[in-house]
Amino acid sequence: MKSDWKIRLERKIAEWMIRLGRVKHVDYSVKELEEILTPYFPAEFIVDVPVGKGLFTLNSAKIIIPQKSQKIHVELNSKLKIDSLGNPLYRANLRVKLLAKPAYDKVLKQVSVDTLELDSIQIINDEYAMLNDSKHILDMVLPNGVRSLMTDTFKTAMGFMTIGSSDMASEYVKLYMTGSKQRVLDYHRPQIEKLISDLREDPNFIYEMDESDWQQRLFRKYGERVVVEDHCLRFKF
Repeated sequence: MKSDWKIRLERKIAEWMIRLGRVKHVDYSVKELEEILTPYFPAEFIVDVPVGKGLFTLNSAKIIIPQKSQKIHVELNSKLKIDSLGNPLYRANLRVKLLAKPAYDKVLKQVSVDTLELDSIQIINDEYAMLNDSKHILDMVLPNGVRSLMTDTFKTAMGFMTIGSSDMASEYVKLYMTGSKQRVLDYHRPQIEKLISDLREDPNFIYEMDESDWQQRLFRKYGERVVVEDHCLRFKF
């Protein structure tokens, strides 16, 4: 273990090197960035559903910084689940790809997300994926006695199921008649986009440099900007 005087000397030398222009930046690797993000997962968000309840969950993040890229590529392992009357209607594991550009406020000494773009949302076809068809929805929602009286077309049954509800609710239920998990996801995509966009303003994603950490204290004093370069997040003096 290093003695206190050696640690103080190293810190003083580091400050001298920065002031002399010999140290121009400090880098955070992809692995270090992923470790920083780990405590923020899982994160859950309510999704508005015309009939039932929806939950969008961010489980983990993978960071990728391609060569010559000025943005951080983030792959979010996420999950969308929709229930009605306690029964699952839809569930899918999703791969959400984002493009993030950092920013540094010299006055407030804060690192934040300058821009956050949704690149793509992909359904992962696995054992978790499920879309209950419209007949199954009727079985869950309509009482047994009512179902036994249904002798007309399925379309009539759908009309009975959504009677008194809004047109939005009726149209939403009819999405399940297509049997397409992608169409249900496309319906909720604008909500997911907004949830992700709002993360840019989330206080948890605005980091103030820590005065008690000697390296961060030096950046508070001499730091100029934060950029993405050479496969890393670079803090420039």
